[in-house]
Amino acid sequence: MSNTLTAEQHAQNLEGYIQAGVARAAEIGNRGPARFDNTGHLLPEILDSYWQHGFYIFEDVIERGEVDVLRSDIDFLLTHAPVSKDSDVDAEGRPACARPCLQGCDCMGTRAC
Repeated sequence: MSNTLTAEQHAQNLEGYIQAGVARAAEIGNRGPARFDNTGHLLPEILDSYWQHGFYIFEDVIERGEVDVLRSDIDFLLTHAPVSKDSDVDAEGRPACARPCLQGCDCMGTRAC
């Protein structure tokens, strides 16, 4: 009997854990818009929450269109990533972007990798 999980089994096993985490996150109260006082500093209640929980989630800081562009860029990079550590090609046999991009290649612009 194998102890190896498929990605689907792993996702199913995590479902309850994730739901519990989402519920707990909603209860903590350490999220909201970035709010500032008249001197431009974060409001004290935001800083207090940060120090109590170790993090604060700022909502609506990045516009949806910006998030969409970032997701598109990440999808492109993952699709064109090398198939292995030392590979120069992606899973489709095309020149991989990640390694040349580190050398200043504009793989997402007009210049091909």
